[in-house]
Amino acid sequence: MRLAKQYKKSMITMTDAYDHILYEGKLFDIPMKENIIIEKSIAFFSDPEPCFIHRNAVLSRLYIEMMELFLGREDKKIEIKSL
Repeated sequence: MRLAKQYKKSMITMTDAYDHILYEGKLFDIPMKENIIIEKSIAFFSDPEPCFIHRNAVLSRLYIEMMELFLGREDKKIEIKSL
C-alpha cells in the first residue's frame, strides 16, 4: 500500500472529447457508483452486502488500478471507456 499512499494526493483532470472538464480533483476522491462497489465486492469477496471493511477494500483496489493506468504514461491521457 506504500504506492497508494505516495499517490493519494495525486490530482487529475478528466475531460471529454471537447476538453470540457468532467472531474477535477484527487484521484482517490472520484465518486464510485454503488452498483460498481457491489459488483466488485461480489467478485473479490463473494459479498453482495459489503461491510465497511470490504467496501473500503474494494474502493482502494479500484483507485489503485486506476492509478496504475496513469503511472509511466507520458501523455497521461486515457479514454474513459478503457477505465
